[in-house]
Amino acid sequence: MSEDVPVDIHVAMSNASWKAAVHNELQALIHNSTWSLCPLLDNRRAIGYKWLFKPPGFEVVGPNDQQLVCKLNKALYESSLLLMAYVDDIIITGSSTNEIDTVVQQIHLQFALKDMAQLHFFLGISVHHTPQGLLLSQKKYITDILHKTGMSGASATSTPMVSTPKLLASNDSPPFADSPLYRSIVGMLQYVCITRPDLSFCVNKLSQYMNAPSEAHWKAIKRVLRYLLGTLDHGLFLSKGQFELVDYSDTDWASSVEDRRSTTGCLLDELGMPPCQSPVVWCDNTSTVSMAANPTHHARVKHVEIDHHFVREKVLDGTLLVNFVPSNKQVADVLTKPITPKQFATFRRALCVLSSTDFFF
Repeated sequence: MSEDVPVDIHVAMSNASWKAAVHNELQALIHNSTWSLCPLLDNRRAIGYKWLFKPPGFEVVGPNDQQLVCKLNKALYESSLLLMAYVDDIIITGSSTNEIDTVVQQIHLQFALKDMAQLHFFLGISVHHTPQGLLLSQKKYITDILHKTGMSGASATSTPMVSTPKLLASNDSPPFADSPLYRSIVGMLQYVCITRPDLSFCVNKLSQYMNAPSEAHWKAIKRVLRYLLGTLDHGLFLSKGQFELVDYSDTDWASSVEDRRSTTGCLLDELGMPPCQSPVVWCDNTSTVSMAANPTHHARVKHVEIDHHFVREKVLDGTLLVNFVPSNKQVADVLTKPITPKQFATFRRALCVLSSTDFFF
């Protein structure tokens, strides 16, 4: 047990900082009407209370003063375990300041609120306000990952993933010694993808080897971290102005050499507003574009399930357009396969992943 955590309320009250924390906690409970004082009824028994600190038993000291913890093999009495996290952070946003103020006031009638004014930081995500829109980035969070993995002083790379050789579940690479660390870092990278869609493909691939990662997989993670080191100031840019729905669709058919499964990437430029005109789907396969608009091909594609003809129906009734785009302009490629540094930089910008140096704050 850490020396900073008191073992009981008496030890806590002897420390000024802990005494203040106890007082604040009590005041919060009283302010939120956690209980009401009332006479004890004759046929009722009052339940006592106690201050609960970190209970003993989670950590023990092993041989050579080694810190050991309990690894749960099964739940006590075969009962289920439910892990929950309560978060009291909330963003209230909208196009009308008056409406936002009204919502805040209504919530404040029921709960204690602390208005942080204009949004600048939320759950590890920094929000930079520019005349053109918002830039969402996770520089501090990424920096913490680099420190955790000892990669702060590594050399940067221009792409998060090499094109060859392909990552495989079974190869000649030895098992990675610290699989919990591997899973932890991949989980953190998944959170980074919120503001860094340019990492979507490589993180997706790395997530497929969580059970038994190898040294090759860890090396691939370090490549991603080196890429992040060189793009710390990059983030997802949300621009002002009219919304337009544009879709880039790409499938890397049977790309996995292990199970011959395909990887499909579908990138939506903007969502959130009803489109004022027919959305456009950009595809780099001429046969697919032709099939979507030409029903005469029906006899040759009977192996395609009926629900896959949904796109054709939308094209025929005018609610969807399917157009051809050359492969060198197919933005969805960045979501389905490793690509060259030049292509990657171009498509990254098309994803609206920009550097803070691109703006004047």
